[in-house]
Amino acid sequence: MFLYFASPTAAASFVMVKALGGNDRLAANIIALTTLMASVTVTVGVFALRSAGLI
Repeated sequence: MFLYFASPTAAASFVMVKALGGNDRLAANIIALTTLMASVTVTVGVFALRSAGLI
């Protein structure tokens, strides 16, 4: 469940936003930011879960 919520936004959302005439630049920035932050989130989260003895 943790990895599901820590994963980045799907790149397919960019295609959908562009097809529907939305703000594609914002969608691209969201995808890039969530991809970069996912690596930090997963690392810190796994460390915290291991420290708590949950995994």
